Amino acid sequence: MNDEAALKVIKILGIAHGGYIMETHNVIDYIQSKKEPVVNNVAKNCSIHKIQIKLKPGTIVDSPLNLNLNDILIECVDRNNDEHCKDVK
Repeated sequence: MNDEAALKVIKILGIAHGGYIMETHNVIDYIQSKKEPVVNNVAKNCSIHKIQIKLKPGTIVDSPLNLNLNDILIECVDRNNDEHCKDVK
Protein backbone atom coordinates (compact mmCIF):
# COMPACT_ATOMS: atom_id res chain seq x y z
CA MET A 1 0.00 0.00 0.00
CA ASN A 2 1.35 3.47 -0.82
CA ASP A 3 0.10 7.03 -0.22
CA GLU A 4 -2.12 6.84 -3.31
CA ALA A 5 -3.88 3.73 -1.99
CA ALA A 6 -4.20 5.35 1.43
CA LEU A 7 -6.20 8.18 -0.12
CA LYS A 8 -9.08 5.74 -0.48
CA VAL A 9 -11.04 6.70 2.59
CA ILE A 10 -12.49 4.25 5.03
CA LYS A 11 -15.09 5.83 7.28
CA ILE A 12 -16.16 4.25 10.52
CA LEU A 13 -19.06 5.38 12.68
CA GLY A 14 -18.60 4.62 16.33
CA ILE A 15 -21.22 5.23 18.97
CA ALA A 16 -19.75 5.58 22.45
CA HIS A 17 -20.37 7.01 25.89
CA GLY A 18 -18.57 10.05 27.25
CA GLY A 19 -15.98 8.08 29.20
CA TYR A 20 -14.76 6.26 26.10
CA ILE A 21 -14.66 9.53 24.16
CA MET A 22 -12.63 11.14 26.97
CA GLU A 23 -10.13 8.27 26.96
CA THR A 24 -9.83 8.40 23.15
CA HIS A 25 -8.93 12.10 23.35
CA ASN A 26 -6.47 11.32 26.17
CA VAL A 27 -4.70 8.77 23.93
CA ILE A 28 -4.57 11.20 21.00
CA ASP A 29 -3.21 13.99 23.24
CA TYR A 30 -0.58 11.62 24.64
CA ILE A 31 0.53 10.44 21.18
CA GLN A 32 0.76 14.00 19.87
CA SER A 33 2.33 15.82 22.81
CA LYS A 34 3.01 13.30 25.60
CA LYS A 35 0.33 15.15 27.60
CA GLU A 36 -0.72 13.25 30.71
CA PRO A 37 -4.32 11.93 30.75
CA VAL A 38 -7.04 14.17 32.11
CA VAL A 39 -9.88 12.57 34.04
CA ASN A 40 -12.47 15.15 33.06
CA ASN A 41 -15.26 14.13 30.74
CA VAL A 42 -16.32 17.18 28.74
CA ALA A 43 -18.12 15.26 25.97
CA LYS A 44 -21.52 16.87 25.48
CA ASN A 45 -24.61 14.68 25.13
CA CYS A 46 -25.14 13.65 21.49
CA SER A 47 -21.99 15.49 20.39
CA ILE A 48 -19.95 14.46 17.36
CA HIS A 49 -16.21 13.87 17.53
CA LYS A 50 -14.40 13.27 14.22
CA ILE A 51 -10.99 11.65 14.43
CA GLN A 52 -8.84 11.34 11.31
CA ILE A 53 -6.09 8.75 11.03
CA LYS A 54 -3.87 8.81 7.95
CA LEU A 55 -0.41 7.83 6.77
CA LYS A 56 2.38 10.35 7.19
CA PRO A 57 3.56 11.75 3.83
CA GLY A 58 6.04 9.42 2.17
CA THR A 59 5.07 6.40 4.27
CA ILE A 60 4.93 3.16 2.33
CA VAL A 61 3.76 -0.05 3.96
CA ASP A 62 3.10 -3.45 2.45
CA SER A 63 0.23 -4.27 4.80
CA PRO A 64 -1.92 -2.39 7.34
CA LEU A 65 -0.77 -5.02 9.85
CA ASN A 66 2.74 -3.58 9.60
CA LEU A 67 1.75 -0.04 10.58
CA ASN A 68 3.00 1.50 13.80
CA LEU A 69 2.47 4.87 15.50
CA ASN A 70 5.48 6.34 13.67
CA ASP A 71 3.70 5.75 10.33
CA ILE A 72 0.46 7.57 11.05
CA LEU A 73 -0.95 10.99 11.89
CA ILE A 74 -3.90 11.15 14.28
CA GLU A 75 -5.91 14.34 14.46
CA CYS A 76 -9.18 15.34 16.06
CA VAL A 77 -10.81 17.40 13.30
CA ASP A 78 -14.08 18.05 15.13
CA ARG A 79 -14.58 17.91 18.87
CA ASN A 80 -17.81 18.27 20.86
CA ASN A 81 -19.86 19.40 17.86
CA ASP A 82 -23.48 19.63 18.93
CA GLU A 83 -24.74 21.95 16.16
CA HIS A 84 -27.18 19.26 15.03
CA CYS A 85 -28.98 19.55 18.40
CA LYS A 86 -29.57 23.31 18.38
CA ASP A 87 -33.15 23.11 17.12
CA VAL A 88 -34.17 20.19 19.33
CA LYS A 89 -36.39 21.20 22.24
